[in-house]
Amino acid sequence: MKLKFEGQELIKKHKELIMTLEKIINSRQMKFSKIKKENVMIGKPRFIDPKYNWQSDSYLEVKTHFKQIKTYFETHNFETDPIIHDYISYEGKKDKKSIIFLIESDVWATDEVYGDYLIDSTENEIYHYRRGEKRTKLNYDGSNMTEFIIHDARNQIIQQLKFLWNTLLVEIEICMSGDHLEMFGSPQTDDEIASKIVKLKDIISIDPEVALLQLGRLEEHWCALQANKNKINYLYDLINEFFAQDKINNYQKQVLHRIRSAYNLIKHDRRGRTSIEQVNYFYDEFSKITGIYA
Repeated sequence: MKLKFEGQELIKKHKELIMTLEKIINSRQMKFSKIKKENVMIGKPRFIDPKYNWQSDSYLEVKTHFKQIKTYFETHNFETDPIIHDYISYEGKKDKKSIIFLIESDVWATDEVYGDYLIDSTENEIYHYRRGEKRTKLNYDGSNMTEFIIHDARNQIIQQLKFLWNTLLVEIEICMSGDHLEMFGSPQTDDEIASKIVKLKDIISIDPEVALLQLGRLEEHWCALQANKNKINYLYDLINEFFAQDKINNYQKQVLHRIRSAYNLIKHDRRGRTSIEQVNYFYDEFSKITGIYA
């Protein structure tokens, strides 16, 4: 089956490429400085070259892999959470959520990585520091402070990379399983969506997680139909657009966003759980919005 074969090839490449990217982060030389700010000592680990200069073959390899992931999802009609598109963005390379930006930028550049450290020499303690506040207390063992902070800064970037990389892996595995094709299909008309909503009612009490996955997918297709689009990549923006056009009221907008968020949580974690009560509530409110009832 083409779906599974292509998915297996992507996963194989995905697992190989993460090691290459970790080596890039570990190979970048770092410097460390301390400044006194508002009566506290702040440590600042930074890359000596604040912008990583990609080797053409490495950059091409990453870019090609991301393009293949995007094509795989589009080919098999798998509509990802919009944030996934940010992860694999390479055009302009300015998106703070993108993996390429994370690897090539300096320590402080992303919102997910702490670039400053509060150093309490009196207590011999070190904290992550941001916006004038100390955050996480680090398990400092009294060793060489410069080496300790540089190692932590580098490790933060690697851990964020692994988080984004594993999120992509889960998306590929879900698409490869084919569940989204068997369960949801691709309804093209309001009547087809209505038929699936009616059938969904009986699933809720049996398996609320499966019901929520199906409801979330139906919401995507319904929104696409209302917008006269074949598919959508940014459901969040489209829901807000409907509200701005007075197609839905503020309460309905909040309901659609809540369904979208709950659906994404379940989709990204197969161990995720919901409740029959919650899905029944989502089902009833979605039925009111669409005018389709079981």
